[in-house]
Amino acid sequence: MGSIGRLWTIYEELRTRFLPSASVPISEYAKNIGPTEANRRFLHIRKEARLLFPNPQDTFYLKVGDQSLEVHLDKEYRIWEGLVYDLLRLKEGDRIVFSKIGELSYELRRG
Repeated sequence: MGSIGRLWTIYEELRTRFLPSASVPISEYAKNIGPTEANRRFLHIRKEARLLFPNPQDTFYLKVGDQSLEVHLDKEYRIWEGLVYDLLRLKEGDRIVFSKIGELSYELRRG
């Protein structure tokens, strides 16, 4: 086996050992509301869940209870929609769960 083949084998071994979830798509993302999020009324998507969501500035639909909101992520992966806090009565420390229910459709609920 040539040196490129050996490098590829090592790469594949490391990728599967340390990034096993990269090949398994996620369909849910749960998190707790942090103090800055609660005070400024936004929801931040952490790095580990960004593959679940569309690119920043792309519009998608977020179902909260019986309401469907048209939202987008800013370049820092935040959703600035204060109505979400009112609909779910969110406060610091509350657990929320995002679920992907369609191509550009998501559901948000208390976890």
